[in-house]
Amino acid sequence: MASLSLRQGSQELVLLSSLHSAPVSESSHDPCFKREEGFSIKYACNGHETYWLNGKKLHLAPGEALLINHQFSFSNRFQADRLSQGLCVYYSELEMQRLCTSLFSVGAIAYPSLRKLPEYKFSKESELCTALACFYKSYQNQVQSIDKQSLHLTWLEALKSIKPEHVNYAARLVDLAPATRQSLINKINRANAYMIDMIAQPIQLEDISKQVGMSAFHFQRQYKKATGESPNRFLVQQRIKKAKELIMAGNLQILEIATLLAYNDLATFSKAFKREVGLSPMQWRKKNAKN
Repeated sequence: MASLSLRQGSQELVLLSSLHSAPVSESSHDPCFKREEGFSIKYACNGHETYWLNGKKLHLAPGEALLINHQFSFSNRFQADRLSQGLCVYYSELEMQRLCTSLFSVGAIAYPSLRKLPEYKFSKESELCTALACFYKSYQNQVQSIDKQSLHLTWLEALKSIKPEHVNYAARLVDLAPATRQSLINKINRANAYMIDMIAQPIQLEDISKQVGMSAFHFQRQYKKATGESPNRFLVQQRIKKAKELIMAGNLQILEIATLLAYNDLATFSKAFKREVGLSPMQWRKKNAKN
């Protein structure tokens, strides 16, 4: 059953026993971590918080939120000032799967499930945290009704903001501490964005690793651990993807496209294109022109 709770210290005071039908009602206190399945979204309202997930630390600053998949978190505890308050939104495993399946079926998200995602940290600027701050303010002002539908829709939007590559990377990095995993995924995303931005420039591994503050050797090893491929393979894939767009546009010769995408010569470009696509650039152009 989806629920909304106000956390006071280490206890959670249930405000809504259902996000869909129950009225606001303060009810029984439940421990902050007493879940064996499902997903909790912990929001830090007015203080810094520290979560230990299977003995590994993860910090939340005021205004940040943390999604916890209880399937991966068997030994949890939490530390904050005894006067600190926070919100907790909980979805059962079945409810979360239904949400993901529904959104995936209409193309709203590109991942079918969150079952492989251990945790996910939402920044203070995220739409979810902005909405939770408003809900907390309403409670503080003793507003006796909470827009349950709005909260539910906000969470649906939050699911859309979780990138599928983050879900995939996290599944491959379950052995890392949560904070380390989050940091590495953020670095990989920054590296990918840099490679896409520099797609027309000749760049080296050292250029990419420098953008995320890692040595080339360590970056390449960690990148492959998270993604299953090398940074260079990602760069080649992005260049070939762009090459297809330029070929289909029909405004440029193959040699011009190769030059625009930082290939030194036509032979190198054609070899890379054929390795990725199975056809030479000219063969691919002719095949798609007929279609």
